[in-house]
Amino acid sequence: MENKYLSNTLRFIGVLAIQLLILDNVHLVGFVVPVIYVYFILKLPFGTKRLVVLFLAFTTGMTVDLFVGTYGIHAAAATLIGALRRPFLKIFGDFEENKENSPSIKEKGLYPFLGYTAALSGIHIAVFFILENIFYGFSMIMLWRIVASIAVSVFLIALMEFLVQSPQNKKRKY
Repeated sequence: MENKYLSNTLRFIGVLAIQLLILDNVHLVGFVVPVIYVYFILKLPFGTKRLVVLFLAFTTGMTVDLFVGTYGIHAAAATLIGALRRPFLKIFGDFEENKENSPSIKEKGLYPFLGYTAALSGIHIAVFFILENIFYGFSMIMLWRIVASIAVSVFLIALMEFLVQSPQNKKRKY
């Protein structure tokens, strides 16, 4: 899609629909919680202003909170990764060559994109579970939930990234 506003709006609606209608009703093995709505935050164009990223991240997290009833936990975790997005873009391959493009496998290759996705998704999921269980303390079960949820979420985000690439852009860097 040529229009970045339309593609971002469709991405926002799509990932929230998948998250809220499908993934929030699926808990794999009883405790794995797949989180793919962060894909919207991860895929914002490089040139997006920091304040806009923070606003969109907060809005995305708050939208999930409103539907799930988690009282701001998703909003807090999503806003944190919105704040950390730019430094992680620089760490994982200096993605910012063309301000109109978005982070993608096509842009810099599979491994930098997976590193970027795993780092920010991991931070989001860890913060979410820690805030959700703040009164119960840290346990090995919570650690396993975090690790398993990160693995499943990164897999689903990478799968979605492969599926949304247009056929003419399938030249991947590995």
